[in-house]
Amino acid sequence: MTPLNKSQIKEIAENLDCGLNCYWNKKTGEILFLPEELGHLLDDDSDDTAIGNQWLQEDFDSIKNNHEDVAVIEKPNSNYSFGIMEAFAEQLPNKLEFKLKLFQALNRNKPFREFKFIIDNSDYREEWFAFKALKLQEWVEEQIEEIEKNDLREL
Repeated sequence: MTPLNKSQIKEIAENLDCGLNCYWNKKTGEILFLPEELGHLLDDDSDDTAIGNQWLQEDFDSIKNNHEDVAVIEKPNSNYSFGIMEAFAEQLPNKLEFKLKLFQALNRNKPFREFKFIIDNSDYREEWFAFKALKLQEWVEEQIEEIEKNDLREL
């Protein structure tokens, strides 16, 4: 198994945040990304699935042709993402009115939209992005550990 370095983990986290799934060839260390909505096509048994974009097609074919060596790292589910937002709000100073606004947003209908609106219209926007990036990198590291544990069990 070819281990991933910190810069690769960061790249994976950034791409997951953009809605792409990561496909890690554990033998070669190659990392490829496909839009989340194309993932189901990898289960298609036909050898001629057409994607309509040359570079996506090349990545798709590489993943499909090496499927036994490829591990998928998907973005966190909405519960995990909600937890990241809660953790960000929690780590803010207690006397901050902004902290209260974030928790109120998280308790409303459509909490993701409400949270984003408040963050985007605040001085904490960059701090939020840095916090979220760090948490997504931790998520990727956890997924890699799980993949490695599962591979050891299969030996």
